[in-house]
Amino acid sequence: MALARARMAEKLAFALGMPDRSASMFRIGLFSSLDVILRRPLEGVLKELSLEEDPANALLGRCARQDPVLRLYQLVLAHERGDWRASLGAQPNG
Repeated sequence: MALARARMAEKLAFALGMPDRSASMFRIGLFSSLDVILRRPLEGVLKELSLEEDPANALLGRCARQDPVLRLYQLVLAHERGDWRASLGAQPNG
């Protein structure tokens, strides 16, 4: 699931005019399930990985609501759940 989430986030970054964020979005998707896989709090895992600030904040929900990285991540999660209404509302530039 994490790899599919990572690839979708990466592709959406390109599609939505954020190609400079595509690598970060891939990492966000890939690391989004590390807490479940490792059975450890995500915050501690991310500190050990020295992940960039924007992706780490998006994963931990510490971004402003309008932050494009957070909104793109929310779009991926909404799509994964089949929540089409939320998908439309989470578009990074919308």
